[in-house]
Amino acid sequence: MSLPPAFAARMRLVAGVDGEALLAALQEPPMPTALRINPLRGNPPLPWQLKPVPWCPLGRYVPEGVRPGRSPLHDAGAYYLQEASAMAVAEAAQVRPGMRVLDLCAAPGGKAGQMGIALAGSGFLVANEIVPERAALLSSQLERLGIAEVAVTNERPDRLAAHFGAVFDRVLVDAPCSGEGMFRKDPQAAEAWTPESNEACARRQRLILDSAAALVKPGGWLVYSTCTFSPVENEENAAWFLDTHRDYAPKKLNIPGWSPGLGQEAHCARLWPHLAQGEGHFIACFQRVSGEEGCWPAAKPMPRDKGADGFWAAAMEGDAPACTAAEGGMIWRRPQENPQWGRLRVVRAGIPLGKAGRGYFKPHHSLAMADRARQRLELWDDERLSAYLSGEEISASGEGWTQVTVLGCPLGWGKVSHGRMKNHLPAGLRRRGNNKEDGQ
Repeated sequence: MSLPPAFAARMRLVAGVDGEALLAALQEPPMPTALRINPLRGNPPLPWQLKPVPWCPLGRYVPEGVRPGRSPLHDAGAYYLQEASAMAVAEAAQVRPGMRVLDLCAAPGGKAGQMGIALAGSGFLVANEIVPERAALLSSQLERLGIAEVAVTNERPDRLAAHFGAVFDRVLVDAPCSGEGMFRKDPQAAEAWTPESNEACARRQRLILDSAAALVKPGGWLVYSTCTFSPVENEENAAWFLDTHRDYAPKKLNIPGWSPGLGQEAHCARLWPHLAQGEGHFIACFQRVSGEEGCWPAAKPMPRDKGADGFWAAAMEGDAPACTAAEGGMIWRRPQENPQWGRLRVVRAGIPLGKAGRGYFKPHHSLAMADRARQRLELWDDERLSAYLSGEEISASGEGWTQVTVLGCPLGWGKVSHGRMKNHLPAGLRRRGNNKEDGQ
């Protein structure tokens, strides 16, 4: 790969960095694929020998030649494919059950999903993405992972700040950046880089950080990250933030295998690809030490919609959800802390359960991915699996709505009648010729 000459010249001049070693590492093949196990799926045995990622307890490096995106366990949300160094960001946030968490730049969903899983069904995650198409992808990824206490929004950070105020325990800004840490994996990122990239990105990042600062409650944390090497977008922005927002103090990061930030910003953390197994990342963490906490804009209680109760009692395990609402013909399980959204653009809030009518209930795919049905069809090592993933009708015993699984992890719905299962896997999730790949 040909690195941009201006980029190479800049890296050679960064104090505290072995620029030649870094540039040599960027000429080598990318790091191995990595995945992060999803404990919401019960940790099924994975069919490969995987090495641990030092800074993420659930992270694993994948051996060369293994294609985990092609496994049905990927479709079932048993893991998420993610660049290894990116896994440290959500770990640094130290999300715990019961927190209110906001990911301001959340697509494609890796870090948002990691924090949503850490909430363990208690608390609330708002995953935001300003680009509508990427917001739809974000929603789909969180659905696949089975995260229920979540809302996906499609908004500008300043509008979220104006609506919510200082109410979140954790706010993550994984900022749009010049992407220098992706040069090895994506040569087009190197081709698109210009000498002006760093300064332009830094200005945009500061606008986002200004809005993010207003969303953190006293005692809460703001985590800032990029996948670029430029000090302009990293340490210089961290210094600017602390100088501009005096109600924040730095939190020192000590991540296994990572280096301290450069210069006076040693409280930050860096992964350099010539020193650790990752493509490169920067993380800074700030704690809000003063200010007034905002008031959570709680939604007004809605009359409970009982349209799903009969289906739940007959088909699902556990108690029926207590917080449901009907909207646009769909019955929803709203998050327990569902706020009043005002005029914000909300892609989804909670889990769509299904559509009810006189004498029938059609469950939504999200329900299959988030909860456990009484009647299940296990297809691991079954010749019918390929046909189901392709959207075909298959043979099956039983009667009625059935959750299809692999190693106990959900794939979707089928409806059985007279020995045949009609396939209800959404068209957009069906495989074509067993060539499915996963984005990073």
